[in-house]
Amino acid sequence: MKVSTIDAVRPDAISVLVIDGEQWLALLVARCLAQVPNVRIHVLSEAARAPLRVSRHRRSYRVARTRHDPARRLEVIHETARQTGADVLLPVTEEAILFAATHAADLRRRAALVPLPSPAVLSSTIDKWAFAQVAERHDLPIPATIRYTPDATFESALLVLPFPVLVKPMRGEGGKGIARFNYPEEVTRFLRDMPAEQAAAQIVQTFLPGWDVDCSVLCQDGHILAYTVQRPTLFGTRDFKPSAAIEFVTDEKALAVARRWAAATGWNGVAHIDLRRSTNDGQLRILEVNARYWTSLLGSLRMGVNFPWLSCLAALDIPFPSPRYRHGHYAEFGGMLRQRLRGFSPESGASVPFRETSLRYSLVDPLADLVHLGRQSRLSRLFRHRGRSGTPTRDTLS
Repeated sequence: MKVSTIDAVRPDAISVLVIDGEQWLALLVARCLAQVPNVRIHVLSEAARAPLRVSRHRRSYRVARTRHDPARRLEVIHETARQTGADVLLPVTEEAILFAATHAADLRRRAALVPLPSPAVLSSTIDKWAFAQVAERHDLPIPATIRYTPDATFESALLVLPFPVLVKPMRGEGGKGIARFNYPEEVTRFLRDMPAEQAAAQIVQTFLPGWDVDCSVLCQDGHILAYTVQRPTLFGTRDFKPSAAIEFVTDEKALAVARRWAAATGWNGVAHIDLRRSTNDGQLRILEVNARYWTSLLGSLRMGVNFPWLSCLAALDIPFPSPRYRHGHYAEFGGMLRQRLRGFSPESGASVPFRETSLRYSLVDPLADLVHLGRQSRLSRLFRHRGRSGTPTRDTLS
C-alpha cells in the first residue's frame, strides 16, 4: 500500500538534512523519507559508528562532535546545509529539537525548518513536573501528581494521594526508572535511599488501572495537521516499556484530548501523546508527551501517514490534505520477539503478519540494523573503548 500523502503532493526534488543522525530514531525518520521519490537525505551526526551511516537511504553523512559547543554546532549545520544544498533542516530527538528551536532564527537563514515548539513550551513538556503544572493550569486531564521534597509537606501530600503510585524521573523515556508502590512508607523509604540530587528529580503519580492509548500528531500553531491513534497488543508486568506490537484504531475521545492539549500549548511539530483510559471511571488522562519522533513511527507510515515527509511539506509551506490512516496491526519485529521471550502475552486475535512488521524495512536496509545490534552488544562497547584513539576527531563527510 502506498503512503497516501506521497500521491497527494509531488514537489520537485528536495534535500533534507537530519541534524542528529547518531540516534536510532533518525534511521526510522530516514526510512520514512526514503518512501518518497526525489527526496535526498543528508545526515549530520555526533557518531562515526551509527546505523544511519551505513544505510542505503542517505546521500551523505558528516561526523562533527559539536554538541557541547553551540556556536560551532551552528556553524557546522550552516556549512553542511550549504554543501548539501539542504532545503529542510530536520531534528529528530528532544535534545536536537530544543537546540533547533533555540536557534531557529539563525537556522532559518540557511534552510527551512520543520515546525518546532518554542523552547519554553518544549522544556515544560519534556519535564514531567513542569508538564503536570501546565496541565493543571489548562485543566488538562492527568493522574494526580506530586513532586518529591524531603519534608513533611511531601509526606502529607503522599498520604492523600490515591494508591498504588508510580515514582518517575522528571526526565526520562521508554519506561526507564519507573517503580510502582502500593503503600506510602514504601515510597518514602525508596526516595530517602536515593542520592539527594536524584531524589529531587522524581515525581510520584497515581497509577491508573486500565488501558493505554497513544496519539501521534503533527501540529502547527496548536492545530493538528495529521495524526494516528494506536493501542498496545502485547502485555506484561515486568517493566513499563512500550509494547512492541500495536493496533491502529479510531478513538475520537483520545483525539479530542490530544486536540485540547495541542490548542492549550499552541504546539508546533511532532509529538507522541501517551494516554491511559482508567477502568475506574472510563476517563482518559495524559500520562506524558514525548516531544519527538517515536519508536512506532514506521507503524504510522505503514498505516498511511508519513510524519517526517509531512513535516518537510509544512516547513516548505506546501499545503497537503489531512491524511486518513487505515486500521491494522503492526509490530517492531525485534522488540516483539524480546518481549514474547520475557513473558509478554499477545492479545487474542492480535497476530501480526510479516508485511506489517519492521522487518520489511530492515530487509531492504540490513546493514543499518546490524550496526544497531552491534552497538548494543557488549563486544561492540568493548571495541569502541579500545578503538577510541582511532576514532576520527575532525569533521568528515562521506
